[in-house]
Formats: sequence, C-alpha cells, structure tokens
Amino acid sequence: MKKLKFIGVAHLVNMCIASLLLNGCTNHSVQIKFNRTQWDDGDIEIYPYRDAMLNNLLKNYHLKGISYRQLTKLLGEPNRWENVNIDSPYYVINTHYVNDIDPVYTKTLTFFLNKDSVVADYKVKEWKKND
Repeated sequence: MKKLKFIGVAHLVNMCIASLLLNGCTNHSVQIKFNRTQWDDGDIEIYPYRDAMLNNLLKNYHLKGISYRQLTKLLGEPNRWENVNIDSPYYVINTHYVNDIDPVYTKTLTFFLNKDSVVADYKVKEWKKND
C-alpha cells in the first residue's frame, strides 16, 4: 500500500513538472484574489502574481469611472504610458523572455482616461513576437 502511494505522488510530481515545462513558469489557469501587496511584488516588468489576479480585478472592481488618483491608489503608479497617448497609462501583467533581453510576449492592462483624468475604458493587450 505504501509503495502504491509513493508511485502516485511521484507520478503527480512528474505531471506537474511536465505542465510547467509546457506552459512556462506561470500557470494561467490559477486565479487568485486581487491583493495590492502581491500586485506590487516583482521587478523589471516581471510580476509573478498579476496574471493570476487579473480576472478577479476586472470582475470585482469598478474601474470605469474612477479618477486617475483612485486608480493609482488601487494599483500604484503605472509602469508606463503609451507613447502615442499621454492619456493611456498601462500596467505590465506578464512578460516572457527566451534568450535575450527582448521579450517574446507581453500582456498589459491599459487604461484610457478622459479629459478630466477619469477612466473612460480599459483593455487587456497582448503582444507576441513573430518567429
């Protein structure tokens, strides 16, 4: 009976390792509740928890109609502003690198502010490098 349990655990570990290798280091199916401390956790545009929190954030927080001040209180300062639109701050959700410093995939949450600096809309944007 103990040998059977060991084989089951070993098989489960092997399946988890294979899943990580196939899906990268982020399990996109895992969803967690939005938490500002975890949202801020990360560096150099790699944030380990943001992708898992994104659906909860978009579903449970009323983002349209809030002021830029309320937005930064909730999410902190944006990573950047879109070059073409000074009224479009964005937050990096996920970035993947392979062999060098150029990313092969990025996912961002972009906000569109009206003339009164109120969130008029937002959009999740994804970009993949062409092979």
